[in-house]
Amino acid sequence: MQNRADLISDVLRVVQLSGAIFFEVNARAPWISEAPRSSELLPLVMPEAQGLIEYHVMLQGEGWAEIVSEAGACERVRLEAGSVIIFPHGDAHRMGSDLALESAPDLGHFAPPDPTITLPFKLEVGEGTGNSEGTCAELICGFLGHSSKPFNPLLEALPRILHVRPRERRHDKPDDRLLELIQAAVEESHCQRIGSSAVLSRLCELIFIAAVRRYVEDLPENASGWLAAVRTPGIGKALALIHSHPARDWTLEQLAREAGMSRSVMAERFNAVVGTPPMTYLSRWRMQLAAKLMETGSLPLRAVAESVGYETEASFSRGFKRIVGMSPGQWRRRTRHRQ
Repeated sequence: MQNRADLISDVLRVVQLSGAIFFEVNARAPWISEAPRSSELLPLVMPEAQGLIEYHVMLQGEGWAEIVSEAGACERVRLEAGSVIIFPHGDAHRMGSDLALESAPDLGHFAPPDPTITLPFKLEVGEGTGNSEGTCAELICGFLGHSSKPFNPLLEALPRILHVRPRERRHDKPDDRLLELIQAAVEESHCQRIGSSAVLSRLCELIFIAAVRRYVEDLPENASGWLAAVRTPGIGKALALIHSHPARDWTLEQLAREAGMSRSVMAERFNAVVGTPPMTYLSRWRMQLAAKLMETGSLPLRAVAESVGYETEASFSRGFKRIVGMSPGQWRRRTRHRQ
C-alpha cells in the first residue's frame, strides 16, 4: 500500500506541473504591481496548460500582497526577505510597498516571449526606480502550468493565498531546502548556462512542492480538508488505499475495514475531514486518472474504463459525464485540440 506521506507526490504526478521563471523584478519604493486573473494570462503565458499558478519570492526587502476581487481587496499579507507567496487558484492580486497606490494590470508584460531573449526578463518598477532614494525590493516572479482537471484534491485544498514565511531552523520542525532552492533559482537565472531554462523550470516546480510541504507541516492540529486528512490516522490510510488501488471494486465496508474503522465512523470522519463521502472521492479520483490517460495516450475507451475500475465502457461513460460534465469523447477531442 502507498505510504500516506506519498499521497501528495501521487497527486502531483497526475497534476503535471510545468514551471518557468519569467521575471526578475527590481522595485524601488513607492511601488505597486498588479496581475490579472490567471485565466486572462493563460493564453499568453502557457496556452497548452489547463490552469496557471502564479508565485513570487521576495529575495530582498519587504512589501505587501493582497487578492483583488470584484468586492475589493482582501486577504492582505506582509512579505519579507525569504517569503514565498503563491496564488493556487489564479486570483487577481497586487503587490507593492504601499497598496493604497493606484494600479492596473499591464498585459503587455505577459506577451509571448521573444525566443531570442533569455529568461528571466528583467523588470524595474516603482517611482523610485533610477535613483537610490526609494527602499529596494528584489523578487523573482513566475508561473506554474498544471493539468489538474477534472479533479485534483491537492490544488482544491490549498488556500487562495499560500504564504510561506521564512522559518528559522527549529529542533521540532523537519529541516527543508526551500531557501536553498530559492537561492539555486536565483543563481541559475544569473549564470545563463546551457540548459538554464530547463533547470529553472524544474527549480520552480521544486519550490512549489517545498512550499506546499512547509504549509502542511505547519497546519494546526484541528485543521480540516484534504491536506489535513493525509496526516489523520484512519482517514489518511483510507486515502492511501484509494490511491494505491483506484481500480479495485471498493465498497465502503471494505475500505473502512482495511483502514481500521467501522463503516459508520469511516463515512462520518471522511466526510467531515475531506469534505466529500469516500465513494464520491473514489469516483472523482478515478475520473482524474481516466482524463489523464485520454490526454496522454491513445488507449480505446474500453481499456481506459477497465484501468480505472469500470467493467463496461457504457458505465464508465455515464460516470464520466456525470462527474466531469461532458462525455469521454468530448474530453479527448478538447484536450487534443489544446495540444
